[in-house]
Amino acid sequence: MVALRQKLGKKAELSFLMGWDSLDELPLWKEPGKLVQLCHIGAFPRAGYEKPDLSILEKSIPGISLRVLWVEVTPADISASDIRDRVAEGLPIVHLVPESVARYIEEHKLYR
Repeated sequence: MVALRQKLGKKAELSFLMGWDSLDELPLWKEPGKLVQLCHIGAFPRAGYEKPDLSILEKSIPGISLRVLWVEVTPADISASDIRDRVAEGLPIVHLVPESVARYIEEHKLYR
């Protein structure tokens, strides 16, 4: 996000998408406050997870409640970990991610 901010400038509106489960664990990430300063957080439902309580997150990441946007989508039964595991095992991900993402993962030999 730092590199994107430097490349696109201060006026660019950046968003980082994550599931409710990841948002709940954001206080455990390295420098979560910095991420929240750099961009909005688009949080979407994940099957089996409750919507995080922003008042609780606010205690460890001040200002987060003003930066989270709730994204309304039907929860998919797939996670980033599942996608990484499939790539590592040589299984297709073409119907799980946009074509451009699959191509990027392949070109940069990610998760192998």
